[in-house]
Amino acid sequence: MWSITRGVANGIRLGTVKVWGVDPKGGMELSFGRGLFDRLACENPADMLAVLEDGVAWMQRRQRFSAGITRMHQPTVEDPFVLVLVDELAALSAYGDHKMRARTAAALQMLTSQGRAPGSVSSRRCRTRARRSCRSGTCSPPGSGSG
Repeated sequence: MWSITRGVANGIRLGTVKVWGVDPKGGMELSFGRGLFDRLACENPADMLAVLEDGVAWMQRRQRFSAGITRMHQPTVEDPFVLVLVDELAALSAYGDHKMRARTAAALQMLTSQGRAPGSVSSRRCRTRARRSCRSGTCSPPGSGSG
């Protein structure tokens, strides 16, 4: 998580990257960087889901605006790249009521499959039963200073 955040640190400083975080462990991981996040949900599952669904809505607005104009978002202060970080994905996708799990899965699938070109990406960390870490959906946005 933190290597991704460091990779976009210049964009955060410039205002061309906004980071939204979801930490279902009550902020045990992401609260260390609270000042880096424009949005951070870490206690209420409904708030965590709202961050994800707002990310999808934001991405879809960007898609409509960019359709027929460009296939790659160039972030600016007025129209930044949005990075959605999710720590401990299993806490959102494997537990809780069926409707919330389904909505969470749908939002994450939308963000990870369609978010790159319109300037939104989701990175999530999960732990398997063997307690190995896995990461997916990472990239460095143009103008972030990391590439």
